[in-house]
Amino acid sequence: DGSVSGVLFDLGISSPQFDEAHRGFRPEADGPLDLRFDQSRGETAFEYLLRVPREELIRVLVEGGETSDTAAARRIADAIILARENGKLPRRTQRFAALVAAAKGVEYQAMHPAKLTFQALRIHLNDEFGELCRGVRASFHLLREGGRIGVITWKHSECALLIDVFRTLEAVRDDMPQMAYLRET
Repeated sequence: DGSVSGVLFDLGISSPQFDEAHRGFRPEADGPLDLRFDQSRGETAFEYLLRVPREELIRVLVEGGETSDTAAARRIADAIILARENGKLPRRTQRFAALVAAAKGVEYQAMHPAKLTFQALRIHLNDEFGELCRGVRASFHLLREGGRIGVITWKHSECALLIDVFRTLEAVRDDMPQMAYLRET
C-alpha cells in the first residue's frame, strides 16, 4: 500500500518542443534528423536509420505510426534503405520528409504524409511505450487502497498498451463477486 490517492498521466507532447526545429520533430520544419527528447544521450534518428535492418524498420513504422497500411510501411522502409545504401540518406528533416512522402504516396488525411513516420521513429528512439508502461506500473505501487490512475491520451496504440498493462495489474479484492463465488464452491 502506498500513500498516494491518485496519479494523472497526460501523454500529449509539449508544443514548444515541437516548435524547436533543431530537435527535428516536424517534417515541415528544417532541422537535423534527431527526434530525441534528451539530446544529450542516445542515438539520433539519422544514426538509427544508418544501422536499422529493414524488417525492424517496418515493424517500428507500423507499431509507432499507428498504421494498418503495411504496404506503405514497406515502401517507406525500402526508400530509406535504398537511400542509405546509395549514401543519400538525408540528414535534415525536410529532405527526409520529402523522401518519405514520395515513397508513401497520397495521404488521405489532412496532414503531412511523413508525420506518422516521424512519430514512429520518435516513439522508438525515446522508448515512449516502455516509459509509459514503467510509469504506470510504478504509479500503481504508489497508490493507497482505492486510489486511482487517470490517463489522458488520444492515440489508439497508447490505449491498447494501457489496457495490456492494467490487465497485468488486475487483482480480485475480497469484496468482489468473484471472491464470493469462489468461497461458495
